[in-house]
Amino acid sequence: MVFAPSVLYGAFLEHRLRGIEIALVDSDEAAVFPMADVGRRIAQRGGVAGEVTVTAHTHMMPALEGASYVICAAGHDVSSRFTTDCRIIEALAPDHGISKFGGLAGISYSLRQIRMIQEICGEMKRLCVTDAMLLNVSNPLPRVCQAAHEEGVYTVGFCSASLAAYGWVWRILRGEQLAYPFEPARSMLDLSTAGLNHLSFILDLWDHQSGEDLYPALRDVASE
Repeated sequence: MVFAPSVLYGAFLEHRLRGIEIALVDSDEAAVFPMADVGRRIAQRGGVAGEVTVTAHTHMMPALEGASYVICAAGHDVSSRFTTDCRIIEALAPDHGISKFGGLAGISYSLRQIRMIQEICGEMKRLCVTDAMLLNVSNPLPRVCQAAHEEGVYTVGFCSASLAAYGWVWRILRGEQLAYPFEPARSMLDLSTAGLNHLSFILDLWDHQSGEDLYPALRDVASE
């Protein structure tokens, strides 16, 4: 419920990508089949129902067959395993800070996720088209992306903080607070970001219509 609706919304309503198939994968039938129905309804609402396909799978391999892009938002038993990490750390190192992204718990979480992404990359190289791209939102984001890259799969990582940058820039420059999905800012500003988990840096900032470089203005307001 965190990632799939936004992907379906972006593909069918925001960008109206015609002629594509989105293959949803989840081992839980009660999650994946209703979500595929949601996708079909979104496509119908967007007027692209006859031009796109949404399929549901409980196994990865049928979905990867011939795929050009793989979006990974997976985490195997994240909650239960992280709870176990916390219990062990609290017993053996009670003063140690606990986080999924750093320290002992972060190492444990990383190792599990890296093993998962290695398996996915292996299947991608076997089943997907040549040079298929992995679009990763699985945490810990930098470590998962690095592991996929080292498996020879071209990988781009995405964090929600990068999208929130539109809201922050708008608030800094205009003094107005925007709610997700930050439509006014996204339609009027062009920006690029890079970073880590929940830590994005704005690299470029331009006015979409005029092409004006807005980074100096951002720097001036921030300095005040």
